[in-house]
Amino acid sequence: MSTIQPIQPAQRIYSLDVLRGFALFGVLWAYTSFEFGTAPEESYSRLEFYVGWFMEVFKDNKFYPILAFLFGLGFSIQLKKAKQNNPQIIAAYIRRLIGLILIGLIYSISLRDNILVPYAVCGFVLLPLRHASNKTLLLVGIIVYIYNLVTGEFLKELGLNFPKLPDTSGLSFSQANLIAFQQEFTSGTFYWFGSLPLILLGFYMGREGIFEKISTNRKTLLQIIFTGFAIGLTSYILREFLIPFWRGTSLVLIQKFCLRFLWWSSAWGMAAFYTAFLLLLLRKKSWRDRLFPLSLVGKMALTNYILQGLMLVPLCITFNLFDKATPLLALLVTLIFYTLHVLLSTWWLKYHTTGPLEWLLHRFVYGNLQNKPVIDIYKRQLK
Repeated sequence: MSTIQPIQPAQRIYSLDVLRGFALFGVLWAYTSFEFGTAPEESYSRLEFYVGWFMEVFKDNKFYPILAFLFGLGFSIQLKKAKQNNPQIIAAYIRRLIGLILIGLIYSISLRDNILVPYAVCGFVLLPLRHASNKTLLLVGIIVYIYNLVTGEFLKELGLNFPKLPDTSGLSFSQANLIAFQQEFTSGTFYWFGSLPLILLGFYMGREGIFEKISTNRKTLLQIIFTGFAIGLTSYILREFLIPFWRGTSLVLIQKFCLRFLWWSSAWGMAAFYTAFLLLLLRKKSWRDRLFPLSLVGKMALTNYILQGLMLVPLCITFNLFDKATPLLALLVTLIFYTLHVLLSTWWLKYHTTGPLEWLLHRFVYGNLQNKPVIDIYKRQLK
């Protein structure tokens, strides 16, 4: 245990923390939009309708792919810090995944479903693939992608329809959440590998050093920005065109697969656009300084992710906001609470190396403690 350590503050890659912090803004935005429960569209004003359209194009499912990619990239970084065959680093990685599962289970039971358990399960799949060739990683990624594309609809064709979430009207939040938890960990498990292709991509790009090369290549970043945006927007528009065109007909499997493929293409294209755009901005010192608050939120990504539910669920219960969130309300709440994330992260990291949940996870994984301020280290890295 004493021979391996978590990544030290001076070893952290600043750009990755900025990306995590940015992705958490989108996750918070999605949380306020969907976990609250949206109000009926007929109640929207014209402005709210356009805000809702903007959210669907640029927010819906566009930020989780970034976190999945960074999850795989982070594993490659961990392996680079030690020999790949070092049993200690593998044992530490397994303990980390177990710790994430435990935190995720507690969070799901008490608050809402989350990405921690699915990501950790994907991490266990990634572990035996750490020595795999690039061709094997590509093959596994394609197989899993196709599996995710066809699973739900194909099983329905076989008569294996997943039970829908029952009506929880009139139930307390804890009762309704327990029902949602039971469904998530039964039929919902079929969809847990939706992020695995992006996790594999992040691992591959980190292992081969591709991410570092792209991050410093302005021309490549510009190509990704324009290509990602074009794919993301075109896929969304094409999907919106096909939905009413096919409405009223009995959609065959190929049509359903097509719509799902376009949805994912839109999400992944926009995620690539956001990632490359931020990396391009980070090439300039002025923007590295401006994006500094995002890095602090990203440094405490686990804590801030859990904090979203801890803050928002009591708010919903207190003010009876469930199923009443309009696009404008969701955006306003997101801006307010993300500002709180920034303020709390800035204050905490003046006195501590990691966030409280990161500290707890390090304690579980490595068996040692760290309690040194990190902000000064980050500021020196920006100079």
